[in-house]
Amino acid sequence: MNAPFNPSMFEPEPTPNEKALWDKFVEEYTRDFNAVEACIRVGFVLTYAIEYSKIFLSKPYIQRKIMDAKSRPPKSEEDKLAEVKALIDATLRECMLNGQPATRAVAAKAMASIHGLDQSADKSGETLTKLVESFRNVAKALPD
Repeated sequence: MNAPFNPSMFEPEPTPNEKALWDKFVEEYTRDFNAVEACIRVGFVLTYAIEYSKIFLSKPYIQRKIMDAKSRPPKSEEDKLAEVKALIDATLRECMLNGQPATRAVAAKAMASIHGLDQSADKSGETLTKLVESFRNVAKALPD
């Protein structure tokens, strides 16, 4: 008895870089099923994202991965919330490191609030004031 026909046998094996990029695209695509936005989240600029979204969706490897992802059970609300918190945390860290001085101060304040260092945790506001002031000092010392 012969094994069923498997078209993936005839596909060239993706390189490690292609596989990493394609897997990341599938991960982003399955968030909202918008290929252009998924490409942008992966790191493409809009003009390239439009073209590559079409290219990616035509790849059998990516089509298979999308079908596999669709067949998995949906994530729990706790998992979704943890992902959102991690994304917010990463975004705020990026703003604190690379943003303009005002952006850094706002990001530091938001980060302090998330981690319980805001005025609701410290009624005097001393902790928050010191934290924000230290970020302002760091921002002033950095080159533009």
